[in-house]
Amino acid sequence: MRDGVRGLVAAGRQALSEGGAALEAGARKLALRAGHLAEALCLAETAAVDEVAAEQFRRFVALRIG
Repeated sequence: MRDGVRGLVAAGRQALSEGGAALEAGARKLALRAGHLAEALCLAETAAVDEVAAEQFRRFVALRIG
């Protein structure tokens, strides 16, 4: 999760440093990454107390966050 957040921040900073065109071109990808991280955080809360949710969380993170 931390690596995912760091990657999102790094990608956003890079797009900002490259200028408006790069930010606009990568906006959808950045938004999807942010959404996946937010979804993983919601799953993580439930995963702490439920084994089925914990497995779903592990699968989601493996597929969406990397």
